[in-house]
Amino acid sequence: MTRRLPIEPLLERLSGVDFTAMAIECGLDRRTFLRYRALGVPVAAADRIAVTLGLHPALVWGRGWFEEVDA
Repeated sequence: MTRRLPIEPLLERLSGVDFTAMAIECGLDRRTFLRYRALGVPVAAADRIAVTLGLHPALVWGRGWFEEVDA
């Protein structure tokens, strides 16, 4: 099962921008952004989104944004 992060910290970073513009800023289409809003953001996507915004994921989701999982 894919670990997901809450989308709220990302929405806070993009406050004042309409929903479609948020998706574009994140490099996502609107449907994907809606899915992340409903289900959470997969960790791998969180990294890509943060980099697209010019940020480190820890600046959006905090220091515990990524946890290593034993295989």
